[in-house]
Amino acid sequence: MNNLEKKIESLFSAALSLQGAGEGKKAIDLLDEIIQKKPDFVDAYVLKGAILQDEEDFIEAESSYRIALELERNQPEALQGFGLFLVSQERYEESITYLKKHLEMSPEDETSLNGLIKAFSNLPNREDDILETLRQAWAKSQNIDIGLKYGFYLSVINNEKDKAYEVFKDVLDLSKTITTLTEFAYSCWYFDDYDMAIDLLKEAISIDSSSIVAWRLLANCYYQKDDYSKALETVEEAIALDSNDYRNWRLKTDIFIKNKEYEKALISAEKGIKLIEKNSEILESLKDTLVNPFFQKIFILLKQEEISKALETVTEAKNLIPKNIHFYLYPAQKLTELGLTNKALELLDSNEDPELEKYFEPYRYLLLHRLNRIEEAKRFIEPIINSTPEKSDFLAAIAADKYFDGEPLLDLGVT
Repeated sequence: MNNLEKKIESLFSAALSLQGAGEGKKAIDLLDEIIQKKPDFVDAYVLKGAILQDEEDFIEAESSYRIALELERNQPEALQGFGLFLVSQERYEESITYLKKHLEMSPEDETSLNGLIKAFSNLPNREDDILETLRQAWAKSQNIDIGLKYGFYLSVINNEKDKAYEVFKDVLDLSKTITTLTEFAYSCWYFDDYDMAIDLLKEAISIDSSSIVAWRLLANCYYQKDDYSKALETVEEAIALDSNDYRNWRLKTDIFIKNKEYEKALISAEKGIKLIEKNSEILESLKDTLVNPFFQKIFILLKQEEISKALETVTEAKNLIPKNIHFYLYPAQKLTELGLTNKALELLDSNEDPELEKYFEPYRYLLLHRLNRIEEAKRFIEPIINSTPEKSDFLAAIAADKYFDGEPLLDLGVT
């Protein structure tokens, strides 16, 4: 190695250290010095592109990546770096060529694989491309994590039980661990194959009895099989391992509800609520779902016809997770089932967020009809249908459903 090469190696090593320390601008100064001394040093352009991307100088970042690829079109880091850059810019179609080429060189590279999956996921009708990409990456790499990901996609995304099971069995032949057994069990659970899931989970727990996920999934399998005593016994194992995971308490609450032990269920639901109240990340993750302990508490209180307490819980939940439309629609539906249609409408009226209102239009319309406020319903729906004609089919379907349920045919107000 001559003196110039030693100097460049030293400068590049220093640039990497500066990047790691968050000193991007200083690192770029060193990279520019390298480029001045050796204009065809590809690694300098790739690193410079990554730093500029982090600093949100996207035009210069792209320029640096492109220079690297002009100098060496199949340079692995340049292909991956530029492909992921394009994904970050939501230029999904452009990114595919670069990431596919990098994955062909390094089929075990999960970073490129995940980037490619994200690109395909954001493009219409590319589900087959995702599965083919995973199939090839798994076949070429025999990487356990990629095999698990492929099995998951075959199960949950494509609903292909036999193919998914085949992949999971191949994974187990390579590596039988708590993780591989539990992931296979999850696929079995997804396909309602609870007995097979239970066998896999028992084997997983025999390897590592400290796995909360395995215990909770095992309890869920017993729950799905209506074996509530075993489900309760098993979820207690998960709670013993981690009493601060609200999901354990949520499952325990479901078991009590199924057993009609509502007082015990209420105590368990309260425990789950206290845990999620403390964690902003969990609250954020629950913003669009019905699967949280607030709904369990609301259900129990309404079941016991404690309407005021149920509505107090609804208010508490809305304050904590304000964007969750189900905190309006779910209790409104339950109130309607109890014959409290006016209270259901009052609940929808309590919404102050215009962004949420569009989700309540069909149900509001139905409630007005239930209350025999036909003209008001018509005045409400007319401007919505006239401004958004595509909603008429949806509302017409609701009208037909209610008609066949024995209610008067609803006036859609279409002019």
